Amino acid sequence: MLNAGSGVYEINDRQWLEIPLDLFAAPIRGRQYGVCGSIADLPFRSASFQIVICVGEVLVDMIC
Repeated sequence: MLNAGSGVYEINDRQWLEIPLDLFAAPIRGRQYGVCGSIADLPFRSASFQIVICVGEVLVDMIC
């Protein structure tokens, strides 16, 4: 599961492996599998995730 624009929020669903994605490194620092990147230009191969969750406001015009 891709948690797009995760910030400091984690999805606590044990049936999925969560990949937190955020524009900024600080909110995901220390989180297993954390990736710094933009949802406008995802750093993953096509069809890498079965589910993508995006909760709240997401900024897409900034880069790490």
